[in-house]
Amino acid sequence: MQVHTSAHADRIIEEIHGIRLTSRADTCVDIARHRHPGIGLVAADAAVGADRTIDSLSLVTLNEERMSARGRRAARWALSRADGRAESAFESLSRAAIEWWGFPPPELQQWIGADGAGGDRADIWWSVRRVAGEADGRIKYDGRFGDPAAALRAREDRDRRLLRRGARAVVHWGWDDLTDGDALRALLMSVGLSPDHPPDLARLATLRTTLRARPKGSEPP
Repeated sequence: MQVHTSAHADRIIEEIHGIRLTSRADTCVDIARHRHPGIGLVAADAAVGADRTIDSLSLVTLNEERMSARGRRAARWALSRADGRAESAFESLSRAAIEWWGFPPPELQQWIGADGAGGDRADIWWSVRRVAGEADGRIKYDGRFGDPAAALRAREDRDRRLLRRGARAVVHWGWDDLTDGDALRALLMSVGLSPDHPPDLARLATLRTTLRARPKGSEPP
């Protein structure tokens, strides 16, 4: 838990069930200003996904209009990339790491094949290379949501459908691939993806440090 205090009056205060809280957008900007950019992106994606009145532009504008400049520049990266299509913190962190390794930005939650029952949706999709990416947390396969063997079979069946419907390759990665050296980079390059800009090694290093400090058992889904 981190506590921040401020004498500024430029926060919107909401009351929910008798509890006074800063607004979702204000809280998101505060996190982006004071936490690691990867954590800022998690908060920004979640805020945009949960509230249709919030979008990336409104978060960026709120950040720029704050009276205090402290953390303003640091927050810009995460807020400008907020995307409500990310379905988990792990997807948001994966997208951050993908960019910092220098790979081109993917599309999120892209249908491969017909929308709905006739197709499958990929977490991450690079249309130029026709590569589908799946951010898989271990809890999908640890038994808490049913038979792990059945879950793996379902994943394999889905991968085959993606390949039949136009994907050239499907790549899966887990939590450890974000924290273990260049494992994610190696996985993406193994399916034919190539960086198109230099890596941000400083942010990658601090992301690994930040994620390794998570509480035990807190791996995202």
